[in-house]
Amino acid sequence: ASAHQSAWDTIAFYAITDDPAYILKKELYRVPMFAAYARRLKMIAIDRSAGTGAVRRMIRMVKERLENGRPVVIFPGGTRSAPDEVVPLKSGIKALTP
Repeated sequence: ASAHQSAWDTIAFYAITDDPAYILKKELYRVPMFAAYARRLKMIAIDRSAGTGAVRRMIRMVKERLENGRPVVIFPGGTRSAPDEVVPLKSGIKALTP
């Protein structure tokens, strides 16, 4: 889990981990080139308006990625924020903690 301050955050995890799977908002799949790569790289797209069904799906997909040896990256604030900004955490991070 990490704060999300810029688009560079997504690149940084590729430099320090092997084949990370990002949890990202489903709306990003509307970005044509990005969507093609995200699907191919088996990222975890979440419909944040879908409620508990989306949370269960996310948990299942995270478990699958971890079982395949992939680290999973989540930005618990759900969006980019300034370095000194405090943002409320989204429910996804709570669902992934024991």
